[in-house]
Amino acid sequence: MNEQDKVHEARKKLAEKFGASSTKLGGKGTQKRKHKVVHKAGGKDDKKTKDLIKKLGAQPLPEISEINLFTDDNHVVQFKNAEVFGSLQNQTFIVSGNPETKHLKDCFADVLTQLSPAQLEKFKNEAVLAGGAKGPEAKKDEEAPELVNFEDESKK
Repeated sequence: MNEQDKVHEARKKLAEKFGASSTKLGGKGTQKRKHKVVHKAGGKDDKKTKDLIKKLGAQPLPEISEINLFTDDNHVVQFKNAEVFGSLQNQTFIVSGNPETKHLKDCFADVLTQLSPAQLEKFKNEAVLAGGAKGPEAKKDEEAPELVNFEDESKK
C-alpha cells in the first residue's frame, strides 16, 4: 500500500465516523463567509458641495432662517435652518439642508406675505373652483334678505 491509498482510506474512515455531509466548513476550495459592509455616502455629497462652493467663489449668507420655493402645482418646498451660499458674479445661490414639500394650503398663513399677486390670484381662483360656484357670479344671483323693522316686529 502506498501513501495515497493510506490517505484515501483514512479519509473514508473519517467520513464514516463523522457522517458524509455535503457541506464543508472551511478548508481549501470552500466558500468563505461574506459580511457585506455598507458604506455611508453622506460624506461624498457634502464634499462635492463644498468643492462646488469653492469653485464658484460663493460666500455664506448668514441670518437666513427659512427658504421657501414655490412650484406651479401649489406646493412649497421649505428649507428650515438651511445653509445658504451666494455668488453674485455667477448669479448663483446654493442651498443645503433638509427640504420638506408641503401643499400651499397647509402653510398658507406662513407664506402669505411671500406670494406674488399673480400667485395669490391663482390660488384664489382655485379655491373658488374647489368650493363650488361661490364666486362673484354666484353673489349676483343671490337675493338680499327682506329688511325687517324690529320695532314693529317686537310690538306684535
